[in-house]
Amino acid sequence: MRSDSVVRWVPGLLLVGIITVSLGLRVWGSGFGLPEYARYHPDEHALVERAAQILWTGDWNLGRFNYPPFYAYLNTGAYALYFLYGVTQELWRYVPTFAVPQYYQVGRLLTALAGTSTVLMVYLIGRQLRSRRMGLLAAALLGGNHLHVIHSHYATFDVMVGLMVTLTLLFSELIRTRGQARWYLLAGLCAGLAGATKYNGAIVVVLPLLAHVLAKPWGEWGWLDGRVLLAVGGFLLGFFGGNPFALGNLPDFLNDLATVLHHYGTEQPGFEGRGNWRWYARALFTSADAAWVAAGVLGLAGMTVRDWKKGLLVISFPTIYFLMIARFVVRFERNLVPVIPFLALGGAWLLDVGANWLARRLKRGERLSHGLAALGAIMLLALPLLASVSFDRTISQVDHREVAGRWVEENVEPESQIAIEHYAIPFDYEQYHVEDILRITNHDMDWYREQGYDVLIVSDGVWEILRAQPEHYADMVEAYEELTVNSELLAEFVPQPPGLVVAGYPTVAVYHFAPVRIYRVPE
Repeated sequence: MRSDSVVRWVPGLLLVGIITVSLGLRVWGSGFGLPEYARYHPDEHALVERAAQILWTGDWNLGRFNYPPFYAYLNTGAYALYFLYGVTQELWRYVPTFAVPQYYQVGRLLTALAGTSTVLMVYLIGRQLRSRRMGLLAAALLGGNHLHVIHSHYATFDVMVGLMVTLTLLFSELIRTRGQARWYLLAGLCAGLAGATKYNGAIVVVLPLLAHVLAKPWGEWGWLDGRVLLAVGGFLLGFFGGNPFALGNLPDFLNDLATVLHHYGTEQPGFEGRGNWRWYARALFTSADAAWVAAGVLGLAGMTVRDWKKGLLVISFPTIYFLMIARFVVRFERNLVPVIPFLALGGAWLLDVGANWLARRLKRGERLSHGLAALGAIMLLALPLLASVSFDRTISQVDHREVAGRWVEENVEPESQIAIEHYAIPFDYEQYHVEDILRITNHDMDWYREQGYDVLIVSDGVWEILRAQPEHYADMVEAYEELTVNSELLAEFVPQPPGLVVAGYPTVAVYHFAPVRIYRVPE
């Protein structure tokens, strides 16, 4: 009896352990750069400042719709709680009228919680789809996925979109298997909130609609059941509830949405290309997640063959979503984050079914099956976990940009005129005359001389990507080389991240490990 009681506790203890480790991987290192510098990620500072603006103005209408506002609203609530905590610690008495560095930490912790919550959701989905063991395997696989761990460190919206998409799948599966009206409403609501977090997430509305069709007998036209309208209504409620000023500012909303679509459909030097399905596949299969991803793809295919209705529901969103992002010209591996939970479910299904099959072939019992499933998960997670731990450890150290900033303060004469790239390094700007420019090639050497600049600081990591593709960016590379060759290199700070950390994920290097080079402008 005592042994049976212990066995019943094992799944719960395993889940607690998986959730704890998952949260630890996402929180460890989340204070990178703070408080000195917060502009590692090109979107992070914009999103933090939007939420901080709501807090100090009280105006929830951000006036721009290039980013949907729901994520900013969530952050505003988190910042408000942190403000009240700060009052108790005598950090301030009134709401700061700027984005304090602590807001970045709060936003990153919110994202880490969203990522960890997604781990719990895939457990619930796996349990619903097949078994508690599949749920535990799916949670473990997602908890250790390197790409998901990386982006769970940023105060940006990709991981939050993944959470909303995963919730939509959970409620859509409940539509398929149970069919109560509340699941229609909840699935539609979460799909709408996914779109109100980032517009690409709205595509997940296909899941409740597909679940409705799969659950109804086609021969009797049962799929015309009016409950599908609850899903549509829930979607509209979620999308416009999370983006409440869109209808009242319809021209601005449509224009800003068009700007986003135009941007992704045209160009962004260093992050663009045609046939991007190959690029995204290469990013995944040259990373630490390669074996993990292969198992996920095989598992989704196998699930669809074994039970086509169940498999079709799970595989539909990642397939449609992948085809959509592959058609755009601009590409970032972070766009893959919403499909990672689905791949985790596919990998878990493969391990669960494969372990049972092999145990039966060996004519052994349940214990061997559990052992084989656990061994398979460990093998798939070995490299992703190693890469994630290396990433966390690396970004927890003193950053090379801080070192570069101290070098400037110690070696560049006060009152010097400095031109510095937009995503630059932290130092005391008040000691110098600093011009913040997007890229150093915005002007030529003659202009810098005429304007009296003494120092150029090159710190945008995109240059390493552009220089690796001279056939595509010949003009930009030539302008860069002309500036750097004709200047005197005073100092350079070139980090050496573990290859396993950045392999396959180029923007991770851009965010965290971009070289900093400091030049003297010739007289």
